[in-house]
Order: sequence, then C-alpha cells, then structure tokens
Amino acid sequence: MVQLVTDSIPRALGIDPASVQVVTPVHRGPAGTIELNKALKAVLNPGEGTVWGFDAGDRVVATANHLELEPIGFANGEVGVVTKTGDGSLDVTFASGPVTVTGKAMSDLRHGWAITVHRAQGSEWPGVVVVVPPEAGGCCPGR
Repeated sequence: MVQLVTDSIPRALGIDPASVQVVTPVHRGPAGTIELNKALKAVLNPGEGTVWGFDAGDRVVATANHLELEPIGFANGEVGVVTKTGDGSLDVTFASGPVTVTGKAMSDLRHGWAITVHRAQGSEWPGVVVVVPPEAGGCCPGR
C-alpha cells in the first residue's frame, strides 16, 4: 500500500503522492486506518508528532464539526493539511480555508492519509487506493 501511494500511482498517473487517498472500511487491524496512517506518516512525513501527535505537513481528517473555530472552522469528514504547529495548537488548511485548531477540537482530528469509506463518501481525489481486508467481510451477515 505504501509503495502504491508513494511510487506506482503517482508515476502512472503523473500526480504527487499527496494527491493519493487511501480508503479502508475499518479502523482497527493491520489494514485499518490506524495502522495504515502510521505506515504512511513514517514515509510521507516522518516526525515525532509535536502537537497531539501531529507535525506540520501531516494530512488530517475531521471527525466532528467545529464551525465555531476561527476564521472559518471545519466540518466532519473534511481532509486538510497541518501547516504549522504551535503551543497546543495547529494551523490546518482545509479545502474550505485555513483554521487554527485548539482545545477540544484537537481531539476531533485524526491522521488522514488513510480514512474510512464512511468518511470518504462524497469526496474526490486524483488517485485512490482501496484496501479491503478480510475482516471487512463480516459487515453484512446473511449475504
């Protein structure tokens, strides 16, 4: 998966690896968002996670609405990039614009190189890697 995101797809489509999104149906397990994001961060933006596990350059996804944040806030499911880390704050640029994230809103951000299918609905990217692990087969009993 890392090789697809960092080399094969960008080379085949002539796009930047930052334009490739990984989508999976699960959070846990070796092919869930948690482990996939760890693997992608290690290659795409290595760092210690200076603020709440994030570094400048990290891709993030919002898991709740925080429209009250300045200057424009963010909505659940939006994907953005951390542009600056501060003392307990992050500057993130989402498609809708920049926002400074502090306080409780920090706990509603996750790394976003790999996101769930649920979060991805309605979004578009130039390149997508879909990971469907065996444990995802239990989603539909009786089928």
